Amino acid sequence: MKAQILLLGTDHFNDRFANSDPDEEYLTGLNKLRKTLIDFKPTRVCIEQEAENQSEINASYERYKYKSNKFFKNESYDLGFYIAMKSGLNEVFAMDRMSGDGEKLVSPMLLSGQRMIIIHI
Repeated sequence: MKAQILLLGTDHFNDRFANSDPDEEYLTGLNKLRKTLIDFKPTRVCIEQEAENQSEINASYERYKYKSNKFFKNESYDLGFYIAMKSGLNEVFAMDRMSGDGEKLVSPMLLSGQRMIIIHI
C-alpha cells in the first residue's frame, strides 16, 4: 500500500480565543473537521513540535485522554490529541520542519504504507 499523508494547516486556537470561548457554530464546524480526519483512518498523527519534546508530548497526551471533553484552545490538543485518541493511537508524534524532524519521521513511513495526518501551524 502506498503511504498517504494529509497535511492540515490551522491557526493558533489560543490566539483566536484569547478573550473568549468558541461559539456553537465554531464547535460544530470543528467536530465536522474532526470526523473527517478520523474517517481518514490515520495510523500516525504528527503535531508541530520539536522532537526533543516527545516525552512531554507523550505525557500530555496520556493526561488528555482523561479530559478530552474540554476545549483546550490548543490545536495540538483539540485536533491532534483528539484525532489520535479517537483513532485508537498510542502516541502523537512531534515533528518540526525547522529542525529537520519531518524528514527523519516521514521517510520511513513512506515506505511502510502509513496513513499520516500532519497538523501544521
